[in-house]
Amino acid sequence: MRPTLILASALLVTGCKRAPEAPKELSELAGYLFEHMMDEDTAEVEAGVTNLHAWLQDHSAETLEGYKVSNLEESVINSVDPGREHDLSTLAGASVGAIVAHKMTPVARALVLDEQEDVFPEQIVVHDRTYVTDEDCFMPATCDSVTTDNYVESDFGIIKTTTQSRTQFRWIEWEGGTALMQRAWLTDEADVDGALAGLIDVKEQLYVGVIYDWGDGKVWRLGTTWVAAKVGGQDFEEMAVNNMINAMGNEAELLDLYLD
Repeated sequence: MRPTLILASALLVTGCKRAPEAPKELSELAGYLFEHMMDEDTAEVEAGVTNLHAWLQDHSAETLEGYKVSNLEESVINSVDPGREHDLSTLAGASVGAIVAHKMTPVARALVLDEQEDVFPEQIVVHDRTYVTDEDCFMPATCDSVTTDNYVESDFGIIKTTTQSRTQFRWIEWEGGTALMQRAWLTDEADVDGALAGLIDVKEQLYVGVIYDWGDGKVWRLGTTWVAAKVGGQDFEEMAVNNMINAMGNEAELLDLYLD
């Protein structure tokens, strides 16, 4: 192309905003969605949900069984908790998909407003939630997001945990309709009790979830969890991944049962 044509082309696009180039593979997409979920300009997260939907067309069955995600950029956790020193050296991650046989509104209400001890009774013993922003405007979508601080006691059999975390929910309009986004992260290291007390050291835990219409009165829910932890001073990636897959799969079943 001649230089004059190059210049003319550049002038034509000057001032035009370039479309976001979101990742196209799940391992990168999950962190991208977490990092950009609360951006003031929603173009990045919209592109991320669109690419996630495209990826799921060929891989949804794999996520039903659990899908290992291994990489997470430092910028992801720094986007929500930049003031604390983070240790991601032992990071392990997993994504799990599920079809929830209920529409978006009851699913959202169960996650955002209902008592989580009732929704997930086999996992959560205590869930004290403080709404940092107004929750009353969220379900009618007169506001697009809500933030909570959470004190949670969980029981996973031989492992009992006490955590302090922050959770955010947001409505996102994308080309396929409306998606409910969720992200959560520990604001301090977890306390571990039970048979493995003193052996497990949980440094970090992050979660991002995407829920959108799947047709026939159902929604698709994909959750991704990352944990950085050690057992007896040793990395435990395989055990962590399997535990995350089992916990997220069980959570989807409990959500369906509660809504039934």
